[in-house]
Amino acid sequence: MTRRILHLGLRIAGIVVCLGLLLIAYALWWEPSSLRMARYSVPPGNWPKCDLTVALIADLHIGSPYIDIEYVQRLVERTNAEHPDLVLLLGDYDINGIKGGNKVDVGEWAPVLGQLEAPLGVHAVLGNHDWWNDEVRIAQALRDAGIHVDDNDSEQINCGSEKLWLVGLGDTLTGNDDIRRALRRVPKDAPILAFAHEPDVVQQLKARSGLVVAGHTHGGQVRLPFLTDQVVDGPWLEGHYTVNYMDLFVTSGIGTSILPIRFRVPPEVAILQVSEKP
Repeated sequence: MTRRILHLGLRIAGIVVCLGLLLIAYALWWEPSSLRMARYSVPPGNWPKCDLTVALIADLHIGSPYIDIEYVQRLVERTNAEHPDLVLLLGDYDINGIKGGNKVDVGEWAPVLGQLEAPLGVHAVLGNHDWWNDEVRIAQALRDAGIHVDDNDSEQINCGSEKLWLVGLGDTLTGNDDIRRALRRVPKDAPILAFAHEPDVVQQLKARSGLVVAGHTHGGQVRLPFLTDQVVDGPWLEGHYTVNYMDLFVTSGIGTSILPIRFRVPPEVAILQVSEKP
């Protein structure tokens, strides 16, 4: 009997070890190297009578493990296949100090992102990692690739037969946000589609109607049952929120920070179907 119990215990221990190794392999390789097109329906308050398909690409962290030029090329092709009306790049294209990462020069990846296609254009803001590196060169390389860099700037775009203000907001963490400058041309009662790297900027947008989209959080990057190990602290990890009567959508993005691990937060290009509330 004792021998049988010992054998059973060893078998259970072996199964546990195997499952543990599989989970480690999944978190260190399978999930962070994957890519999904995640579709969401977002009906903001006071949205104009029009439908808009918006692709959100955040936190590429190009040069982190698994996020190489070939991965970016595949991401571009899959995003274009969704035929979005508008593509918004939400910052953190570069890396800093991630385990196993190797920097990729902006001259290599910016032209690949320049292959993104959308009738209303491809627009970008910079993230904190971009400001910590060479923000001037990164912004210029994106412009040279045909991408609009809209930090603290705005422009009016078509949304069906309606008009909508697209507002790019500078990075909050590095102190490069300037809300007043970003909204200087936007009438107070006009609906906006604001895009930023960090979701915290929504707190500065008061008495505005429309939608704010952001990244930065990586969705927490690692999610365990009953315990979420958040890489970025904050109340807005991923998904649709209402903050100060504003609608906020946070995408969990693509890459990784600090450690090249994702668990139960797969990399995503968020495809938003934005339309008036029924």
